[in-house]
Amino acid sequence: MKLLLYTARIVLLTGLAGLANVQAQVPVRVLAGDINSGIYPYSGILWNEFSQGSGTVVGNPRTVASAAHVVYDDEAFSRGASWLGGNYFLAKHHSGQDPSTTGLGVPLRGFWSFSTYSGGATDQAFSSDFVVHYAYSDLASGGYSGWSSSASTTQHPLNLAYQKILIGYPSTDSFYLNRTGPFTASFKKTVGRHFWNDDVAVVSGMSGGGAFIYNSVEAEYQLAGVIVSGNANDGQPGTGVRALDTNAVRLLTAAATSADRSTPVSRTVTLSPALAIPDATRRWTVVKLPITDLPSKVEEVVVSCTITHPWISDLQVVLRAPSRKTRTLHNRQGYGYEDLTFDKVSASTSFRGTKTNGEWELLVRDLVGDDTGTINSVELTVTGR
Repeated sequence: MKLLLYTARIVLLTGLAGLANVQAQVPVRVLAGDINSGIYPYSGILWNEFSQGSGTVVGNPRTVASAAHVVYDDEAFSRGASWLGGNYFLAKHHSGQDPSTTGLGVPLRGFWSFSTYSGGATDQAFSSDFVVHYAYSDLASGGYSGWSSSASTTQHPLNLAYQKILIGYPSTDSFYLNRTGPFTASFKKTVGRHFWNDDVAVVSGMSGGGAFIYNSVEAEYQLAGVIVSGNANDGQPGTGVRALDTNAVRLLTAAATSADRSTPVSRTVTLSPALAIPDATRRWTVVKLPITDLPSKVEEVVVSCTITHPWISDLQVVLRAPSRKTRTLHNRQGYGYEDLTFDKVSASTSFRGTKTNGEWELLVRDLVGDDTGTINSVELTVTGR
């Protein structure tokens, strides 16, 4: 779990402290009913195998803005730091369940990084701590937030007395959506597009969450930046935002264009009729699943299967792609159990970027005697890009 960064005038956060009762602008949990209204449906958790933070669906129902350090391996700011792969977005998650265990996240493409992220806790890193991702499917129930920016290096809506709200998913609060505000206290530019406010507080894990201002002309809240830093004493006043400007808007527009031009194509194939599984043999029973007419590279692979067998620990089940890469789905687990079902299991990480079209195969074998089984159904959906 990544912690919030904060400005060079403090130091890098090294631990989590309990929320303190500081003043009116501490983060408060958004009520469950509220997350379906206002700006809240556009917020979600962004995570990968290494870290997690927050993101906001903005400018297009398929784009997500977040803080670069959420998806940049800057732990200890090592020399080998790099962008992290396997990023997922889970919209308006509002439970104590860790998002990485839900299986509901939408994979994100990109990153369209705003500028080179150096991976150091420096003023320069904060001024460029902003990324945009895109997905092939709509996020946040298809909705998205507008944005507000300023080309000026000295004046920005965050500098002014607009009503503001900060939102995100603190790691200190079991992945419930939190907010700071509404408030009108102004942010002050420190360096680049990093703006700091001494009077409002965020907590660890809200990095990448939205900084919204109320636009009275449009009569709505609009995204004006993303949270990138906080007070070393977690939950105490002091918050940094990477403010949007015309360059950031160009980045958002480029990501939205990429999302619109990158609509995937899917094909689904099924097994018919059922196949018997020979007993006690190293020879595979092969279910052939031909895929044709897709774009050349795999983006998503989802497989479902039902097998009747009185002793499933006799079985091995493998999915093999036209590239001959494989994914083991079952390897003699479940001692003493009968019948095996896979329901829409994602195998995307094993095959993404490989060849889509050709003969996909589900391989099944029974390595132990005395019991026989049947492959009753197989469904394979491959998405190409």
